[in-house]
Amino acid sequence: MANRVMFCSASSVIDPYKTLKIQPGASESDVKKAFRQLALQYHPDVCRGSNCGVQFHKINEAYDVRNPILLFFFVWFFLSNFWLNLILHLNIDI
Repeated sequence: MANRVMFCSASSVIDPYKTLKIQPGASESDVKKAFRQLALQYHPDVCRGSNCGVQFHKINEAYDVRNPILLFFFVWFFLSNFWLNLILHLNIDI
């Protein structure tokens, strides 16, 4: 099996709670249950739709964001892209 590299923009997981279809403050068991249910539903081996792979990746990314180290990198990436896009949009010389 070949290794695959997937790139995903930070905008794909703006709200991990919405992606996992849970309420903020949900218990760890509720988060796991929602993740597993959605992962089984959208797994590329099970789901035959054209968007299943993308949805599966978003679900995994939303679940991973709960990890504090990954959350730090997610926030850093999102904010750095925000400021970079703002600078490029406003044509500010840096």
